[in-house]
Amino acid sequence: MSVPSTQKTKTEILVHTYKPAEEPAYVVTREPVLAALFALGLLASGCAAVDGTKPTFRKQVAPILFANCVKCHRPGEIASAKPLLSYDTVRPLANLIKQKVLAREMPPWPVDLNKSLKFRNDARLSQPDIDTLVAWVDAGAPKGNDADLPPLLEPADGWLHPQGLKPDLVISLPGEFQAPATGVIPYLRFLAKVPFSEDKWIVASQTRAGNPALVHHMAITEIPLPEGMGVADFDAVTTLAQQLGFRNNLGGTRPAVTAPSNPAVFDMVGMYTPGTTFEMYGRDVAKLLRGGKNMYLNFNIHYQTTGKPEKDRSMIAFWFQPGPPKHQLFRVPGAGETIIANAKELLTDAPRTKAEGTRVAIPPIPPYAENYEVIGVTGYAEPVTIYQFQPHSHYRGKDFNYTVVFPDGREETVLSVPKFDHRWQLAYELETPLK
Repeated sequence: MSVPSTQKTKTEILVHTYKPAEEPAYVVTREPVLAALFALGLLASGCAAVDGTKPTFRKQVAPILFANCVKCHRPGEIASAKPLLSYDTVRPLANLIKQKVLAREMPPWPVDLNKSLKFRNDARLSQPDIDTLVAWVDAGAPKGNDADLPPLLEPADGWLHPQGLKPDLVISLPGEFQAPATGVIPYLRFLAKVPFSEDKWIVASQTRAGNPALVHHMAITEIPLPEGMGVADFDAVTTLAQQLGFRNNLGGTRPAVTAPSNPAVFDMVGMYTPGTTFEMYGRDVAKLLRGGKNMYLNFNIHYQTTGKPEKDRSMIAFWFQPGPPKHQLFRVPGAGETIIANAKELLTDAPRTKAEGTRVAIPPIPPYAENYEVIGVTGYAEPVTIYQFQPHSHYRGKDFNYTVVFPDGREETVLSVPKFDHRWQLAYELETPLK
């Protein structure tokens, strides 16, 4: 999207919206005759069907897992309980892998393809890859020759840049957070100093949970502290404001970077939800990180207890380009200016209970409600281009739909997630940005 601006750098936006709605049926379609044959186990697949050979872990299976699965199924990541880095860890999971890939539950990609645009980070396995994995399991999961094993690209200290580049800057929480074993942890804020005086242009970033079992999500923004104010002073001011009922008050400070259409809306520098990893922006676009004497990253983190004491020190990494881009990207709540909950527009503000990212309080969902629809709407008075959607919800989130209403009244559903899973909250990057 191009937004009129007095700056030489035009502005663009990454928009994410929130709409849990009634759950439609979700069907993975396959040609019926083939489906029946698969169900009866009568059809060989993958390379076994082509030349009579049996696929092995070393030669055919490992490349598929390394390319599609290990970014999450490895130590320190969200699926570390089921690592897929070696034959010894994969072999016990062979039947589960077959089950999950046939159902297209793994890798997670819960998109209704008939009601969504195309996305460049589509995580689905190809049918030949699925056939190979199934044939390998059906053959008894043979290991194969050690010489056939491809090298596993080891991330540089856990960073996932596709070219193996180390970050230009990593900013971590100022200290290690100690979480209790049980109970509800309120949203917490941690400030970390931005260590340079000049502005930087971000072309790639990776927000990483120090402890994925503990971190439910985090949103990172940038704020300037008033001259002469330190972190301890700022914490005291915001604590007092919260005690007075102003839940989202940040001690009177303003965002370092705001959305061009609404100066009150923070541009989020980074966002982590379970299942998100590295992101790289397209050609001629970048995000702004302000430099200055008293600039801080504001880590707003939602933790969930695990039943045992836990520790966390989350972080964000940046890769920069030398100068400003043609277009500046913004990450903002895409549809939250008007909220309609269960067919009723919400008009009042309750400071202690208002929903994150909105100015209103969403009423409690009735117990055992089958469906409770929340619709968010934002009107854009200037042209925008949308690059990415990132649905976010908690345990009660059920499904999402994103609809664009164009100036001529035409409506288009651009993303439908009929079975939302709070354990895998993906970002969906449009193959062709939507103007």
